[in-house]
Amino acid sequence: MNVICPYCLNEVSPQIKKGVGYCCTVKGCGEGLPKDYIDPRNLKVRIGLIGFTGHGKTVYLTSLFYTLRVLSNKNIWKNFSWRTCDDYTHKIKYSDVRNFEKSKLPKSTPENFPRPALLHLQNVPAVGDTFLSFYDTAGRVYESTDKITDMGRFVAHADNVFFIISLNESGFGKDGYDAGFEMERLLDTYIRGVYEKLDADLSKQEMVVLLTKADELNTLPEDLEIFLNKGSCNWWITKGAADLKRRFEELDDYSKRIKKWLISEDCGGFVNLAENNFKSVNYTLISSTGAKPVGDTLITNLEYDHPKRVIDPLVFAMRNKSSNFNPPKSGIERFISRVR
Repeated sequence: MNVICPYCLNEVSPQIKKGVGYCCTVKGCGEGLPKDYIDPRNLKVRIGLIGFTGHGKTVYLTSLFYTLRVLSNKNIWKNFSWRTCDDYTHKIKYSDVRNFEKSKLPKSTPENFPRPALLHLQNVPAVGDTFLSFYDTAGRVYESTDKITDMGRFVAHADNVFFIISLNESGFGKDGYDAGFEMERLLDTYIRGVYEKLDADLSKQEMVVLLTKADELNTLPEDLEIFLNKGSCNWWITKGAADLKRRFEELDDYSKRIKKWLISEDCGGFVNLAENNFKSVNYTLISSTGAKPVGDTLITNLEYDHPKRVIDPLVFAMRNKSSNFNPPKSGIERFISRVR
């Protein structure tokens, strides 16, 4: 079976090397490939993170890993588990996330391209077993098209992109600042870099817009503020397939409301640019920590229900991909029934 190597992005037919396992066959790569990545029964989702420095990309990814641990430990997603598939991701889960649990924030991503984070999720409600590849790189890469060409090509070829931006960091609500301008500037740079220079087909790429640090916004409409604050892990405790379907419908509804609110706040240029260039666009509000930190430390001890709506973008990404996925017979119904 041919697969796209998560390290070099070439389509390869992996070979087994004694003592190593499956490996990429491309000269100059030769990376080991996780066995679950080769398994055709697993849904594969490649996610690229886009965002300026200081807008919360790395903290979001760490908070997402933390939230996945909570979903498993508390059995919120019944029988759900996940594991790391390489040493780099293992460090994030068992070192960076551990520090995060102790209220310490992770360091920013270096500009030299880090290795992708590779995860295998088991028994995801309504989806099944899923293999995730996360690509993150420094926010400075998105300041110019030249750096996107050099460092951002992995993000450019992801199935889904998480467009991560903090409205507060963009000057939202401050005199003399234009948050919509900053959002549009980042997206315009990304499009020019990957569409013009890398010849990527953006019409096949799904986008999820993550408005990070949303707990710091003082002008959210009341319904959006309520939606954000009730979005801890417990929100995903459901009583079967019908209840889970209502959760999905609520996510879709609030995506439309967030879009409408952005347009009302003079961010319509960004909204139109995104929806005219990508296969689909969904909108989310995120609070990775629940409260504004002081430096690299949270002001209170982290509790499992502090991060808000962190899992929502991942749900959108998996749903986007699974709509084109043909699992084994009875797979979808089997996994829907595994929700508490």
